[in-house]
Amino acid sequence: MIAGALFLVYGQHPVPTITGAFVMSLLGVLLSVLFSATLAKQRILYRGVALTESTMMASLADRFGIRLAFGLELVLLAIALLLALSALRQTTTG
Repeated sequence: MIAGALFLVYGQHPVPTITGAFVMSLLGVLLSVLFSATLAKQRILYRGVALTESTMMASLADRFGIRLAFGLELVLLAIALLLALSALRQTTTG
């Protein structure tokens, strides 16, 4: 997606800018499909609920202008917190 964004921003002709937009949208759709397929595979019994909740959260994020990077930062923060809690738990148990 970064390559598509670079083509879009730095393209001085319609061909590279349209190509950049196409690459970015194609990869965005692929990411969305893979995310939905992963949710459906992991939550077999409650597949509809998982897909509905993910769609609702994506719509809310879009509505309130939450950046993708902010979501990635939250995920990294959650992983760091879980690792810290795991390390703390291992030191207290033995």
